[in-house]
Amino acid sequence: KIKEVKRPLRGELAVPGDKSIGHRAVIFTSIAHGRSRIWNLSGGEDNLRTVQAFKDLGVKMSQEGEALCVEGKGWDGLCPPGKVIDCGNSGTTMRLLSGVLAGRPFVTTLDGDASLRQRPMQRVIDPLARMGAQVLSRNGKGLAPLEIRGGNLRGIHYILPIASAQVKSAIVLAGLQAEGVTVVEEPQKSRDHTEIMAQAFGVKLKVEGERSVVVEGGQRLSARDVRVPGDLSSAAFFLVAAAAILGSDLVIRGVGCNPTRSGVIDVLRRMGAGIEMTRQREEAGEPVADLRIIGKKLRGVEIGPEMVARTIDEYPVLSVAAALAEGVTTICGAKELRFKDENRREKPASRGSTQQLWGSQSGYGAGRSGPILRRGGRNRRQRVRRYLLPRFFRSVGRSLSVVVFAKQVRKLIVAIDGPAGAGKSTVAKRLAKELGYTYMDTGAMYRAFAWMVMEQGMDLKDERELRRVLQETNIELVEQYGRPGVLLNGVDVTDRIRTPELSQLASRVSTSKIVRERMVELQRAIGSQGGVVAEGRDIGTVVFPDAEVKIYLDASSQERARRRFEEFRGQAGQGTMEETVSEMEERDRRDKERDIAPLRKAEDALVIDSTDSAVDGVVERIMQEIKKKMLANQ
Repeated sequence: KIKEVKRPLRGELAVPGDKSIGHRAVIFTSIAHGRSRIWNLSGGEDNLRTVQAFKDLGVKMSQEGEALCVEGKGWDGLCPPGKVIDCGNSGTTMRLLSGVLAGRPFVTTLDGDASLRQRPMQRVIDPLARMGAQVLSRNGKGLAPLEIRGGNLRGIHYILPIASAQVKSAIVLAGLQAEGVTVVEEPQKSRDHTEIMAQAFGVKLKVEGERSVVVEGGQRLSARDVRVPGDLSSAAFFLVAAAAILGSDLVIRGVGCNPTRSGVIDVLRRMGAGIEMTRQREEAGEPVADLRIIGKKLRGVEIGPEMVARTIDEYPVLSVAAALAEGVTTICGAKELRFKDENRREKPASRGSTQQLWGSQSGYGAGRSGPILRRGGRNRRQRVRRYLLPRFFRSVGRSLSVVVFAKQVRKLIVAIDGPAGAGKSTVAKRLAKELGYTYMDTGAMYRAFAWMVMEQGMDLKDERELRRVLQETNIELVEQYGRPGVLLNGVDVTDRIRTPELSQLASRVSTSKIVRERMVELQRAIGSQGGVVAEGRDIGTVVFPDAEVKIYLDASSQERARRRFEEFRGQAGQGTMEETVSEMEERDRRDKERDIAPLRKAEDALVIDSTDSAVDGVVERIMQEIKKKMLANQ
């Protein structure tokens, strides 16, 4: 039975990191030389299987804040595992890892769960065998478990019978270890995440005529940082939901929009959906954008076989869109759906009605349609939570349950003041994530302008020039792959402004009345609609004096100096611990005594001393205060 939903979907959200790109990020950082960091890696079990596989192969990895740090030592840094590598339910892990292990001079066994043992692996075994690897499958039928005896590979020219990004990637990874040149041809272009990632790590690779990839063996890969874009397949649930409800206006931030897999956007647009791509940019070669969806009346369309490779994971959720559209939608040539996590091909055509939403259609797998379908059984819902979107019900639930699905509750402004090193930014980031709010790092805004001052050699005493530059300056606070970012006139300066030198210069820049006026203007514009967690020195007293929740976060000067010393450890310009304490105390004095917006506690602020408190405890205490205000505003 299908339930009718009338309330439009309005708000903003971010989705977990792209699973396909996440697999490749782990692989390439592991086989590169040097230390890499990966941000916004999905916490789903599939990506975690790839992480564990490379740990089993001897790669050192550690979690540092929100980043996974990988200590790569090249191909020769991979060691024989002491046990069978369990790929769980992840076909991507098994197939891509087969290509990696095909070139390693040791024996490895790859296995998985009952579902993965039914997935076809012969399509990977055949080309790897032609390259010189020995790959033995269960009963010789091309099914897992696979025993791989690698080493001494030679380049080949291989034509794929069916377009497959996973098989292509396995051959490319093997080709990087082979003698000579390897060429892979496809009948039609499949996802090119591997080609993009390889080039980002320094691989010389050619794409000829879009359908052929050429790579030479024996190349050395260099470490680099990777920020994984938001998963388009996860975003597809919300694209469909918002597109189908008239009056919806939803923004999904930081979504990967690679044209080799963005078919769901094209199909929905053909069905009449209003979808805009804003803030388009690239990260490590991958196109990224914020998606804005306007709810409109949908119509049925024919989805041909040319869309299979670009839309294969989204056909189930598109079937939901078809059920909501006027007319008949037909999906043709989708035989590859039989070999995904579950058979997704049982009902390729739907006759729709615009009065339906959140319906369940038996036969579609939880893998890509579950979160938008309310029914389907307890096991199906658990599968979605475990394998694909473990943060779905936490992060999206927090950000949308109040704004979209439940009673409309006014978003609050949370103002956090306090001296340098009190833990304001760490606490504010956590709160913003918990609430689904925007994190406003006002200090980063001052550091961004301080960076411009330093780069241009500006004279802060030249008020006329300063005023002119400020009026032409735009500073945006954005979220990029789960990490707060700063854009200065459209340029990402996030990583350039985190130095001890700029922190000191920002403190001096902030004493300028002209600078202060412009920054407060920008900050108030960001917070005008509420839903903001802002931190700084005068947020609750000057910038947002009417903020519903005000916090004054403090700690002893010794503890704050210790934190700041650890933050900048090893960076150029950092002094001793004693010098850091002295600088901290001098900065406290300057912030408290300055004429313009001195550091002080708002009269109605809650004071929290974090000297001996863990971050979790501080966040929980503030969340209690926020919940009280939310209840009072209902």
